[in-house]
Amino acid sequence: MHILGLAVDAEFSCLCESEQQILTLANDIEDAVSLAALDRRNGTYQFDVAVVHVSDVSKVGYPYRLYETGVRIPIVVLYDAQQFSGWRCAEWYRQGVLLCLSDDGYANLLMSAMRSQVAFNRRIDPQQLTVGGLKINTITREVFVDDQSLELTRYEYRALEILARRKNTQVRTEDMFRELCGWGDAAKSNDNVVHVHVSRLRQKLGRYAQVSLTIKSVRGIGYRLSEKSQVLHS
Repeated sequence: MHILGLAVDAEFSCLCESEQQILTLANDIEDAVSLAALDRRNGTYQFDVAVVHVSDVSKVGYPYRLYETGVRIPIVVLYDAQQFSGWRCAEWYRQGVLLCLSDDGYANLLMSAMRSQVAFNRRIDPQQLTVGGLKINTITREVFVDDQSLELTRYEYRALEILARRKNTQVRTEDMFRELCGWGDAAKSNDNVVHVHVSRLRQKLGRYAQVSLTIKSVRGIGYRLSEKSQVLHS
């Protein structure tokens, strides 16, 4: 297994060597983003898993930064449970992300990384979603209506991908907020942030007659994306 390490120490490096795992260390978060990016020449990733040690508050954004730049390999996070509260764990949680406590020890961390890679390989995670006349490329984060590109902001795209992956399912506003913004307790109850981005997304989708999608507000819960034909028959 080829592991990308960010902010890990010598103990983890020695463990990887003893377990005959290949470890490449990133110099900083920008270097990690560059190393972990998809190789567009052959459509593959160089690494099987990324291991990030969040040792202090200056590094809390590292997992989110990796995910937001389109990295789609499993991300294993080592953190101090006493230093970071439960909402931070929820904020870090993304598809393919596994959380590990710092007092679990590196042996458990490495085993968790290996298990996450197995689970990731078994999971069906298409690079392209097709829903209601839209084609959504989850790697390049491009959206097409027929062959025409649909221009969306970063937050509008994230809202669309979140809802499309959970089509016909109610998505809680709080969950959407955390995935969109990742700001934590300070603004976790601010439903208006999600409302603004969803409203703008609705407006843009409404310009295309061939897009057969509806985003319904579910009072007191959140939002649900459905295809219009399914809405008529529900």
